[in-house]
Amino acid sequence: MTDHEGDMATVTDDGAPPLTDETVPDLRARREAIARLVASDVPRIRRHLEPGESFCRQDERSTEVAYVVDGAVDVLRSSSTGTLRVGRLGAGALVGELSALLGSARVSTVVTVQPTVIDVFSGDDFTTWLEQSPEAAEAMTIGGRHRMHLAQLSGYLTSLIGDTSEIIQALASVVTWTDIVAGETLFHVGDDADAAYVVVSGRLEAEIGTGDDAFSVEIGRGQLVGEIGVIGQVPRTGTVRAVRDATLARLAASDIETLAAVNPAVLTALFRTILHRSASQGRLVTDRAHVMSVAVTAPVDRRSTVSRVVTEIERHLRTTLVSAAKADQQLGRRGLADAEDDPLGNTLVSAYLHELEVLNDLVVLEADLERPHWTGRSCRQSDALLVIASTDPDESERRAVQRLIDARGERDAPVTIAVVHPKGADRPVGAGWYHAHPDVAEVLHVRQGRAADLERVARLVSGQGVGLALGGGGARGFAHIGLLDALDERGVPIDRVVGSSIGSVMAVLVALDIEPARRIALVTEQFDGLLDYTVPVVSVVKGERITANIVGQMGDWQIEDTWIPYACVSTNLTRSELHVHDEGNLAIAVRASVAIPGVLPPVPFEDDLLVDGGVLNNLPAELLIDDPGIGTIIASDVAPPRGPRAKHDFGLSVSGWSALRSMVRPGKTSYPGITAVLLRSLLVGAVRAQADVLESGQIDLLLQLPLSGVSLLDFEKVEPVATAGRELAEPLLDAWLAERPDLARRR
Repeated sequence: MTDHEGDMATVTDDGAPPLTDETVPDLRARREAIARLVASDVPRIRRHLEPGESFCRQDERSTEVAYVVDGAVDVLRSSSTGTLRVGRLGAGALVGELSALLGSARVSTVVTVQPTVIDVFSGDDFTTWLEQSPEAAEAMTIGGRHRMHLAQLSGYLTSLIGDTSEIIQALASVVTWTDIVAGETLFHVGDDADAAYVVVSGRLEAEIGTGDDAFSVEIGRGQLVGEIGVIGQVPRTGTVRAVRDATLARLAASDIETLAAVNPAVLTALFRTILHRSASQGRLVTDRAHVMSVAVTAPVDRRSTVSRVVTEIERHLRTTLVSAAKADQQLGRRGLADAEDDPLGNTLVSAYLHELEVLNDLVVLEADLERPHWTGRSCRQSDALLVIASTDPDESERRAVQRLIDARGERDAPVTIAVVHPKGADRPVGAGWYHAHPDVAEVLHVRQGRAADLERVARLVSGQGVGLALGGGGARGFAHIGLLDALDERGVPIDRVVGSSIGSVMAVLVALDIEPARRIALVTEQFDGLLDYTVPVVSVVKGERITANIVGQMGDWQIEDTWIPYACVSTNLTRSELHVHDEGNLAIAVRASVAIPGVLPPVPFEDDLLVDGGVLNNLPAELLIDDPGIGTIIASDVAPPRGPRAKHDFGLSVSGWSALRSMVRPGKTSYPGITAVLLRSLLVGAVRAQADVLESGQIDLLLQLPLSGVSLLDFEKVEPVATAGRELAEPLLDAWLAERPDLARRR
């Protein structure tokens, strides 16, 4: 835990942040508790330290607690950018009490700045005294948290404004602390902008705008909120409330103005940069979960299952797993984590979990249905809940899942169900109860004994998933097969796949987890003799063969029950809007997504007509950009860069008979074909929207594959186009993976 949980009001020179009764509301109770400790008969050893001596060092483990009798010490926090002094403690300060209680490593170094006298208490004696004075324990831990937050704040400020120690010290010197409980409102739209805040722990939700243009985003630790109103001196533009208990570092508008007067150039540049960043993003950045609960109700080994999930998350994030047993062990008391009527115990557990949240990217709390108080605490504390459950749950398991969902209280933390299917299962079935549950955000499917399936779940629930978007482009879409083979060979996982037009067909290969060796043969069979031309009243092609092939391959698969999460897009011709297919019959969705206007018949959908998704969105990467489970996006664009051109000026009218004679004569025809014109026309509307997405910089790897010589209707060229796609993709993929070794797991 922190090693500077003392009181900084005594010595505050050189810009050290003063902590007073006003800046820390609980400081008075804390000082009274310290006075009782000093007046008690708890054993202690008096030490006299010379200037430059350290009482404790960052990262070391020690349970000793020091009371500063006389003199002063500096609290130093080291990081990759250097060492920052985050405070100075004078006489009357207590140092290291939470480290003693929790048995954790120090997060700062404490060094004397002048001859100093301290009284040192052993961790055991200190804990014994607190057990007899539980109200003192609460006062000390609350005060200590703010000192830990001050050290953490320095790192957040560095991330926000860069390594500017002078400015960070100046900002930290005027910080006050605001604790806000879940459900409480920080400020309302229209309020005066009297302060900006940095989230040090917990989570907020901002409701921006009004009416149809309103949207909500969540704001996590290390993020800034409220700065636009302060800088622009305008009323609040949104309402911000806590969705989980949070601690905020408050920067008053008046203090910001005072600092700007002392150093106007630097601070003005600082806040102008932050304002520019916020404006360019268009909205606040949604932050991923920092605390997640995992529960197992399926008849599988809980320990190994949860361990597999956490091990995968640890590849991407600094993560710690906490069970009730581990909390008991760390805090040195059996049954402590599940105790209900134990004031000191509840204080210690809360402080322990709070410390872990601040010091890690993600804390995973392992729920245990046999320890209901711990499980309730875990679910209430979490930003997300993952339940690993059975197919076709019986009544007992349904009640268990419901208890976990209800344990969230008033929190609306998203619930993900990972349904465990038998080893060797051909397809996911039996998840209907979970799909129908109003509180379940998503259902994922895993096969018993398949580590890759659990790893996929781990990445998606922690915001580290890899998403793949496959674009349309007629027969050029076969190049996606080559890309899939290249990704598979390099061990790059695909956790969610989306597609448009022929990209929706190729995405099914991923969603149904088709073996790589079967892909080319399966697609060749699907597209064999595809074009069954008819009298062009509704369309050029009847669509009988393609429909039969799609239905034959996908049958009655449901989109929500594919092995790998899938979605595709079509265009609602009736409503002139994009239709996202993320549930329902897979065959109908794919058939709609490939319904090229004029070439294939449109697909009836309720009272509307659906046509090819490429009309409005030929590369639906936005579906992945907006997905909180996706951290990396790969997009494959196979649409030709240019459409058909005029080979000669044939005038403003064309005779069909002349064009037909031109087609049967030796050599190339001079007239554009009807299907080529129709196919290219459907892409024109999507080009501009696609360009905006590509230029946004939110796609991590864009593969634009120049497949010259491949016609949009060359459906008989599956294997050569797939081979060409692989040859084009491999060098681009290898160059990218050289910078992303965390993704490659070469077989």
